Amino acid sequence: MWNKSVKWLLAITLIFSLAACKTSQRNIGHAGKTTVSKTTVEWQKKYHNNLKTINGKLKIEMSNPSMTLKGSLRAISDSAMQISLQAFLGIEIASIWCDKNGILIIDRYHGNYCEIPYSSMQNYMPVSLNALESVIFNRYFDPFKQGLESYETGTDGTNSYLWTENNNSRLEFTNNHSQQLVRTALKQTTPQGYLTMDYRLFDAAQNFPQTQDLKFYSNKMLFDLSWTFEKIAYNETVDLPYPSTKNLKKVSFETLYKSLMK
Repeated sequence: MWNKSVKWLLAITLIFSLAACKTSQRNIGHAGKTTVSKTTVEWQKKYHNNLKTINGKLKIEMSNPSMTLKGSLRAISDSAMQISLQAFLGIEIASIWCDKNGILIIDRYHGNYCEIPYSSMQNYMPVSLNALESVIFNRYFDPFKQGLESYETGTDGTNSYLWTENNNSRLEFTNNHSQQLVRTALKQTTPQGYLTMDYRLFDAAQNFPQTQDLKFYSNKMLFDLSWTFEKIAYNETVDLPYPSTKNLKKVSFETLYKSLMK
């Protein structure tokens, strides 16, 4: 059970970085007229949430393999974020830590950890703390540093779309009739990769989605999971010290991956 739990956490890291699996290409498309966006900056300011911290207890449901887990998510905007899996009595068995320098994966079940700097991922995609936390915080983001005002917009009559693309990647945001951000989608061609994060059950007070559905399609796996905040606090003081790796062995990402896949 715990080995499967750690595999789940590793899969999340793979999805965030799109660095380990090649996927079959699927289109991120929609109907409607395309126009150059002229109001995206104002749109973002109006509907973008301004949460500073999140501290929540999670119920995680995974379909492949099928399991239900408990966890927690703590995040301080523009500083650090941690997803943790706990065994009985809240004992942590694995976690992912993200800050401005990179990603730290801790596998306490096997006694290993590895560090992945963002600089090592740039050949795959422009991964950063801002990009990762924006997916969790339900925010628009601009990993290509083009300026949101340069993104294109369109509509299918029900939903509105904001997107940009280059020779290698396409990033698209979907908004519903209430201008809630209900989907973030990324398609990459080299190496091929595709993921979506869908948002639902919005908290009326904070306009924050209580359930987030993550999907990743690969020629090696079809990965679907959902997490729901069973309890969540916003904009409160969050204690988020750098995780201790005492008595753990530092290994490469490849070594950690192989040990979990056995």
